[in-house]
Amino acid sequence: MTDPTYTHDMAPRELEKLAEEEHRRAEDSGGNIPMLISHFWCNAFGYGRTSMWPPYNPSRPHAEFKDEFAKHGRLVGQRWLKLNRLVLGKEREIQETIIKLTDGDIKDGQGNTLNLEHYLERSWEMARDVYNAEHVATPGPVEGDFYLDPQGSITVNHSDDLDVFALDFLRDLPFSVITPAPRRQPLYRHGANYLDDRELLDQYLEDPEAVTWTFPKPSTSGPVTYNQDVQKFLQKHRATFLVPHINMEDLTNPLNLLMFIHHRARFAPREFASLDNDLIYLGKNSQILSGACDPSCYVSFHDREGIRDSDVPGLDPRIWYKHNIYTYKMTDEAKHFEWGILLGGGNAFGSMEAWLIMQSQAITFLFLSSFCEQMLNLAQETTVKDPLQTLSDQELFHIECVAAQRINTMRHEKQTETWQDMESIRQYEPIPNGTNFSKYLSKFATKRLDAEEHIKRLFDEPDYFVNHIIEQKEHHWTNLRMKYDPRRGTHIERYSYDEAYRHNLYLDCIRSVLRRAFFEFFIWNTIGAALEDLANFEKEHPPRQSGPTYIDGAKVWPRVKWSHLETRHHDEFYKKYGRVQVLVRYAATFFVYEFRKKAIHAASEPMRNIYCVTGLGSVDPPEKLGKFLAREFYDSNDIVLSLRSQARPSEREHLPRIVAELIENFISHESSSLFVGMRKVTARIQKHIDDCEDDEMRKNFSNLLCKSVDGLDVLSEVAEHMDLHFPCMFVMMHWKSESEEKRRASFSSSLSTWASLDFLAFDKFAFELNRFPEKRTTRIFRFLDEMQGFLDKIPGENLGKAKGDIKRFGSSLLHKFIYPLNKQTPFQADDATLQRLTKYMGISKNQWPFDRNEMPWDFNKDLNLAADERAENLEIWKKLKKELTEQRKRSANKIKNAWKQEADTPASSDDPVSSWLKRKALLEERVKNKRKNWKEKRQRQKEEWRRRHQVISRQLEDEDMQDLTSPEASPAGGNDDVQAVQEHVQQLHIEPQPQPQAQPRPQQQLPPAPPPRQLPTPQVRPPQQPLGLAPDGNPKGILNKNCWEIWTRILLGEIVYTKKNNKKGKERLPSVRWGQVETAVRSIEFVKTKAQNTGSHYTFQRTSACRWPSGLVDSFTLSHPHGKSEGPNAVVAPFKMRIWKDFLNDRGFTYELLKKWYRQK
Repeated sequence: MTDPTYTHDMAPRELEKLAEEEHRRAEDSGGNIPMLISHFWCNAFGYGRTSMWPPYNPSRPHAEFKDEFAKHGRLVGQRWLKLNRLVLGKEREIQETIIKLTDGDIKDGQGNTLNLEHYLERSWEMARDVYNAEHVATPGPVEGDFYLDPQGSITVNHSDDLDVFALDFLRDLPFSVITPAPRRQPLYRHGANYLDDRELLDQYLEDPEAVTWTFPKPSTSGPVTYNQDVQKFLQKHRATFLVPHINMEDLTNPLNLLMFIHHRARFAPREFASLDNDLIYLGKNSQILSGACDPSCYVSFHDREGIRDSDVPGLDPRIWYKHNIYTYKMTDEAKHFEWGILLGGGNAFGSMEAWLIMQSQAITFLFLSSFCEQMLNLAQETTVKDPLQTLSDQELFHIECVAAQRINTMRHEKQTETWQDMESIRQYEPIPNGTNFSKYLSKFATKRLDAEEHIKRLFDEPDYFVNHIIEQKEHHWTNLRMKYDPRRGTHIERYSYDEAYRHNLYLDCIRSVLRRAFFEFFIWNTIGAALEDLANFEKEHPPRQSGPTYIDGAKVWPRVKWSHLETRHHDEFYKKYGRVQVLVRYAATFFVYEFRKKAIHAASEPMRNIYCVTGLGSVDPPEKLGKFLAREFYDSNDIVLSLRSQARPSEREHLPRIVAELIENFISHESSSLFVGMRKVTARIQKHIDDCEDDEMRKNFSNLLCKSVDGLDVLSEVAEHMDLHFPCMFVMMHWKSESEEKRRASFSSSLSTWASLDFLAFDKFAFELNRFPEKRTTRIFRFLDEMQGFLDKIPGENLGKAKGDIKRFGSSLLHKFIYPLNKQTPFQADDATLQRLTKYMGISKNQWPFDRNEMPWDFNKDLNLAADERAENLEIWKKLKKELTEQRKRSANKIKNAWKQEADTPASSDDPVSSWLKRKALLEERVKNKRKNWKEKRQRQKEEWRRRHQVISRQLEDEDMQDLTSPEASPAGGNDDVQAVQEHVQQLHIEPQPQPQAQPRPQQQLPPAPPPRQLPTPQVRPPQQPLGLAPDGNPKGILNKNCWEIWTRILLGEIVYTKKNNKKGKERLPSVRWGQVETAVRSIEFVKTKAQNTGSHYTFQRTSACRWPSGLVDSFTLSHPHGKSEGPNAVVAPFKMRIWKDFLNDRGFTYELLKKWYRQK
């Protein structure tokens, strides 16, 4: 927490006493004496020492501080009021113009197509200039300014603040940096690191009139450059951190832009205060943003009633002094209650936070007002002057309903948002009135299915098992160099010739693979169940029984979300919410620890030359013969990494290095990770990986790395959603909990409640210590050796025997480790939970008891496999052995010739970004490339939408749709905004518009009824979905005949029919080739992504163009056929088809699902 308001618990007690005394003197004087203690308080936490002073001297009197906040509250209100009045009267015209611009339907006088980007850029320039002229005060001595870059343009990309910060951020230094004060701010490569002139500052503070204040001069003599154009740097990048939601990438999506205008204009400014505070998190924590501050007070925002007649429209910042808050419990019960409501709802802010929120909102309203005015000018529409007076309530209601419905329609047309869309959309919507877990449950269901499939295949497919062990070995921290030694860890150096060291590395890798497999098997199911449980509670006891109220055109939500609940329900909700918070956050730490405790990012092959190990923490040195000690995952210390001095600076712009530094700096490193929100980092990494243009680039990111980032991304998204909904819950839980031990007990209890093993009890996963049969472990080691070509071919060795070894190993794992340890834990998993585990492992407890004299067992012999399946198993065995042997030899050669690689790299190189000019050119080139990539992506999106629109149009022309659709049907999708408006018609005193009554037509004489006819009784069929329409009411997707037959073959296998003699017959469908399967998969809009290090298995991911919505089937895995033919011509054997069908049916991908959403051409 960089806001000095929150530092009172960390400040020395003496400073606290002095602050209390000075505050009392200030009250006695009416708030007119200088607050010198505030100056020293801020100074003690870095302001003015290791970062510039805020643009408002904290030593000013209380009265001036209140005036400063009142002034900016008034300015924010005025800017919002202008936007509100523009939108209330003409939102429909604004929306139509935006859509026409997006579609390229507006041209200028010369016939040139106008684009949305030009108007967004122009709106930013207008907002920037007005803000600099009318909102920013000229800074006094010592103070920094708060101007926006007068030549700056709108931010290009989503998360540009993180990109800028990550490029400049400098954490690792091969030397110690000595500063006169503890540094809480990051260091930057470009030299904009503020460091005060202590002697000059002390003299100035003693006698301001006797000393001429100047900012410290640049210092370039040491290892780090200080005071190099600090103000210029802050000014250039201030907007990127202050209003990150105003960026070209997000706002050229018309849905985002329409929501941005609709919600910001209609909701009162204070409804977005908490969200805006969250958006500037990175800027605050890095102290790139700092503002007016009085450390002795908090600030809350309130609405001025009677906006039309008020001197201070829109926003009323209210000051809460700390020492008064502590006494309210005894002196003023009403204020004590109000403060509790504000704090619990996340509506109380530090004074610096509150000032920055007002600046962000002022710029936002200026930008949107300028943009809306341009849209109306382009549409040649005049603004409605004071719409509350000139338009009736019915007209206002109609305008809002139409605008909200257009947004819902666009949302429906776009189909379900992708996972990464959620972070962008969150910037433009008000914080939901209740938790909305429905959009996450499908993701958790997919994760659960992936985990179940993983553990099933791990104990059933030897090639899958060995690939995951080798993958873990390729990410083991022993692949890294120890300190600055050119040699890697002992286990890797001796891997190719020392069996003892190699087998001990195997054991540690097996432990890691199994621990993670069991963790994911339970956690996704557990959290999904917990979220459903909490969502059901909210349905029974909704947080708000009434919608927003309207105050002179502004919508506001009630402050208290659960004030109507009975005490027992209130306490139950807090308890449930708290437990789910703990469950989600502690689960997320598992993925964080994959990086912190195991360094899988740094050890992966494309990244292992970037970092070296400088501290093993509690990674104990190996025992005799290199045995790794089984250690805790949650309780061990982190592996300490540092950048290698030999690393080439040119690598900094390479994608693997960018991702490696994002992970190491902002996920793995305990202190520097606090600068950036976790979800922001994981979303950025996901985007880097998703934007890989070819398979070669994608190979830089292994399956293990991608899944670890994705798991953390999912859980951090849910944690952020819960935190926005109930901002202070987790902080309050920390205050109330007496120890970490109690919070962990809550985590273990939650796991037990929602059907899981207690992960903390299984933390070490030291299965080999529980009298585990060593002979069975040794057989696994020999299998791994054989597959890498370490042993001569053993007569009779095959995939069947390897499968038998894995099955026996799993049986012992259950019998000797899982079941006994579960009985010893305080929170035990019940029998149903363990039965679910054994079901998917395909192994029961002690199914194959250990026999000291047992011989290798060919599992496949007992299955009586068909000849084609036996042949394919042999091909898998040969191919996998060849691949792993070649990989092992390549790795051995790299280690052997490591000194040659080192010779190519200078021992010490100048970092090009340490030079301001070089760094500036590097940044400009990056921005240029981003703009180019963004424009190309935007053009591809337009082409895709145009293509899809043409396909749908052709479908409508080919079929007679008039009888299948209703002209009155409203588009599907959420209608929360419309419903909220309708709920408050009574508050607006709106009477329904009377409808003209239909006049009865004159009755005509009917002809005589015909004689009755005897008709045969028809066969009544249940109502069916109209031909050509999917369940969402839109036309089905069309597959050509070949693709439809391929899916029929995969999903049905054989067609059963009834012969004339009433006997059942079967029609065997034709065989298919792998190339045909890939074409069929593409036809339903799934894309192939080969999972790295998982053999011949391919994962197919759903894209937004798929006809069925997200949550039904989002991904599935198919294994490539093996045989004489390779590649697209490989024939899929019948047994392989049966395996595919079973896997797809488990995922919910059935022939019935296909028929609902697609049809044959």
